[in-house]
Amino acid sequence: MDVSLFVPVSVMVMGGRSYTYGLIPAIIMAAYTTLRISLSVMNFKKSRKSENILVSELRMISFTDSLLAVLSLQNALIIASGGTGRAMMTLSAWTSAGILAAILVITLLSFAGIRKRGG
Repeated sequence: MDVSLFVPVSVMVMGGRSYTYGLIPAIIMAAYTTLRISLSVMNFKKSRKSENILVSELRMISFTDSLLAVLSLQNALIIASGGTGRAMMTLSAWTSAGILAAILVITLLSFAGIRKRGG
């Protein structure tokens, strides 16, 4: 599932979008993303103590989804500010690669945790 994220993220980085955001939707999106990240981090930490593998995996998926919301927010803010230049594309590529790498590490650690628990 993580590998399938590369295509939409690359479309965002390369600027393959034909829509516009205003500043107000971008601010609302920022507030929602902040809340979403906060809740998913809290739930992800709680799931570490849980013996139920399904709960842990669902919370890991929620955390991954929240990280992707950060990428969407980044894209919305770039569009809202009109900063679609070369420097912004480079920054977007680096941050997107970092978040995708974090998602892959979280997934691999999750699989290692399942193996350790005997699942």
